[in-house]
Amino acid sequence: MMDVGSCVRCPFFIVKRENINQLVMKRVIKSMAAFMLAIALPSMAQSDKMDLRLEFFNTLNSDFSGDQYEGTSFKTNILRFAVFGDITDQVSYSFRQALQKPTSINSLENLANQVEFANVTYHPSDRLNFTFGKQFVAFGGWEHNVNVLRIKEFSEFVGAIACYQTGVSATWQMNDNHEWIFQVLDARGKKDADWFESALPAGLEATKAPLMGTINWNSYFADKALHFRYAASALSMAKDKYAYYLTAANIYEKGSLLACLDFMYAREAVDNLGRLSALRGHTMQNVQYFTTIANVEYAFHPQWNLALKAAYEITDLYKDVDIYQAGRYLDEWNVQAGLEYMPVLENPNFKLFAWYLYKEAKASDLGKYFLLGDKNHQRISLGMTYTFNAL
Repeated sequence: MMDVGSCVRCPFFIVKRENINQLVMKRVIKSMAAFMLAIALPSMAQSDKMDLRLEFFNTLNSDFSGDQYEGTSFKTNILRFAVFGDITDQVSYSFRQALQKPTSINSLENLANQVEFANVTYHPSDRLNFTFGKQFVAFGGWEHNVNVLRIKEFSEFVGAIACYQTGVSATWQMNDNHEWIFQVLDARGKKDADWFESALPAGLEATKAPLMGTINWNSYFADKALHFRYAASALSMAKDKYAYYLTAANIYEKGSLLACLDFMYAREAVDNLGRLSALRGHTMQNVQYFTTIANVEYAFHPQWNLALKAAYEITDLYKDVDIYQAGRYLDEWNVQAGLEYMPVLENPNFKLFAWYLYKEAKASDLGKYFLLGDKNHQRISLGMTYTFNAL
């Protein structure tokens, strides 16, 4: 009869014992990590090395399409948390996750779509830093760069653009008034079949390097009252097919007044923004978009802020392709007006607001020929935004 004690030498029992040892070791490591984290978090918070924020943006919306009342409902527009901190004097990190977004994994960057930031920054000097990982794309424009909690309704351009991508960037603070940002990032986080409306058009070959290069210039003049934020980007969409962006913000901010004028232009050999493709139901080519945004905010009282905004956007084909002729396809515009109230002066991050939005889209004769139609939409919103500093 076989001695039970000798069974540990047979291959089956060797594997079993190794599995048990691995399981025990994993539990020990997890326990140690949890213990170290429990000690480190309060310590880092007390030494101001970590900043944990929770952000909320909720509204009660009443929507109208044409003359028809569509309904009233509550909506969680934003629910996200962010962690920022310093590892050393020269290394910092940031992580932000938006809980209202889908949890699917982006097939190229292998990261959940919910994750907006996941990066580490190295600061070799006071005026130079390098950021590695998923980060904010350094396009120009005020609407693109301002905290999303301040935007009640984005333009179609900014609403469609991919704001967070994985890669590397360098920021050079040339002096107190001029900053340059150089980025090489993924042009998109997903593969062609997942990104484009109906994958790549027939006859096009996938690019082997779906990357985007961006150069951004930020500058201040007139005692920092005047701010320019300009950027140029080039993206690889398919083999020998590229997209180009020019984005610019012209901002005046002094005292209680903020006035902004944005210009945003995209010329895409393959429809990267996807707005026209979504209307047609398949991936379009040779598309160009142009958007102008005007925004004015006036704080007429320390607790009250009045905001007015307008955007005008056009969609064209810049060259014939297949059955589609070059020309104007769509004109879109929206106007917005709102009133914000900050109940607690000591906490300006807590705001209550009332907001009105009117949007209209008009198809040209060429657009109507390809079955694009006119539409308009109105929304009245009551809402709240709040940023809570947990640490």
